[in-house]
Amino acid sequence: MKTIGIKEIRTNPGLVTQASEAQELVLVTNRGKPVSIVVPLTERILEHGLPVALAHHLLRENIVGLRQASKIAGLQIEAFLNTLKGTGIVVVDQSEDDVIDDLKTLQSIQGTPRVVDRS
Repeated sequence: MKTIGIKEIRTNPGLVTQASEAQELVLVTNRGKPVSIVVPLTERILEHGLPVALAHHLLRENIVGLRQASKIAGLQIEAFLNTLKGTGIVVVDQSEDDVIDDLKTLQSIQGTPRVVDRS
């Protein structure tokens, strides 16, 4: 997210347009304090609405996690996951082996869940 002060916008209003064309969010500040966020109009906003599009952006940039993103979008996690289809946004950044190891550890601690070894 790009940060631009109001003085900069007065001097060079094209900065906001350039950022929007680059699909960047812009945090507008006045004397260092945030006053607004400029959001570029995209197909995702038109299709899903601003809360979901904002949640997608924040998740993609690793600013928030899945749970926070789903709350921002105003959706249950399962419904939010459905909005991520085809976006290329990575939700789990672990190898399959790491996930299986984590599940096995949980199983040994809790007695659940069952893990099927694919090897």
